[in-house]
This record gives sequence, C-alpha cells and structure tokens, in this order.
Amino acid sequence: MQELLRKGLIRQASPEKGDIENLIKIAEQDILVAEKLLDTSYDASFTHSYNAILQVSRAYMFANGYRPREESHTVVIQFLSAVFGEEYSEMIALFDRMRRQRNKVTYEMTNIITKYQAEYALGKAKEFKKQMKDRIDAKLNKR
Repeated sequence: MQELLRKGLIRQASPEKGDIENLIKIAEQDILVAEKLLDTSYDASFTHSYNAILQVSRAYMFANGYRPREESHTVVIQFLSAVFGEEYSEMIALFDRMRRQRNKVTYEMTNIITKYQAEYALGKAKEFKKQMKDRIDAKLNKR
C-alpha cells in the first residue's frame, strides 16, 4: 500500500458512503446487463461482468479510504493485490486477465469471447461482488 501511495498512484480520501453505494449499484446493474446479454453478445456480456468487478473493487477501495489518482484499471488491481495478497491472488489474476481481454474486445477485435468465458466471468462477477459487498458493509458498519 505504501508503495502505491509513494508512487502517487493512489491517494487517501475520506470514505463517502454515497459514492460507495453508487459504485455498488453500478456493479449490480452491470451484472444484470451481463446476464441479459448472454444470449446476444458474449463479448458485451463479458465486458459488463468485468466492469462489475472493477466497480465493486473501486467501492472497496473507497470504503478503505483510498482513491486512484487516475482512472486506471491497473491501479485498482494493484490495490487489491496489496490489500489481499495471497487471499485473493487467483481472483486478482483472473481480474487482470479479464482486463486484457476486455481491452481487446473494446479496442481491437470482436467475437473473441466464448460462451464459457462469458458465463464464467458472470459467475465470478456475482461471487466477487457479494464478497466485496460483505466486506464493505462490515467496514462501514464499524464506523
């Protein structure tokens, strides 16, 4: 964490409950959209699942009193890695792979996500959102 602060990638900030709740709502909405898009576009469904993970991760970051200096997805991943280490290492590695795939889908190619990948991403987004929301709720209720 200290290295991210020292490098200026993140900054300390007071947790704003409204901002945190909005990010969680965005994540929940993205999960709903990802479910609906499974029959239409695996790429789009995958992208929404990725965004749900990103937004709930940002909510967790905010709840812990930090914000990224820039809207960099990689900084959020680095933050999660610094906070959780081995506990969530598989999920964080998956999140980073999803980030790279999402970049390809968004900026380079189309129709590269399989049905399995879209469904797997959606399942992981639901699982991770619940885990992070539980942690956020516990954190905010301590205050």
